[in-house]
Amino acid sequence: MAILDALPGVEVFVSVAGKQLTEYEDKHEAFDGPLASRTVVRYIESTSDSEFSITFKVTPAFKFDCPCISFKVYLDGNSSCGTYCSAEEAKRSTWTRIKLGEHTTLPNGNGGLMKFRFSQIKTGNIC
Repeated sequence: MAILDALPGVEVFVSVAGKQLTEYEDKHEAFDGPLASRTVVRYIESTSDSEFSITFKVTPAFKFDCPCISFKVYLDGNSSCGTYCSAEEAKRSTWTRIKLGEHTTLPNGNGGLMKFRFSQIKTGNIC
């Protein structure tokens, strides 16, 4: 679960078939920019072609200093999806959102939900 000490009460995790995946920290990962102190980067193991979901939680332990908190998800370095929680929603009880995919234009031209799915893992010799 991606936890940032500066944001107690905020949790984000990835699940496959309802089971939360183990996360790994890369001690060598460097993140710069104005939000670096409020950014968490974690890695997870994937299984080719498995569907996954992303869960966002904000508990009353999170002390808002603004009207809302927003989440932005990057998958393989590309902006994917996001959500936000207002201070009003979170102070009543634990706020939870589960993202199963992205709402987008599907290959058939209709709008719909394209579920998150891990890409095919390719292996081979590196020369």
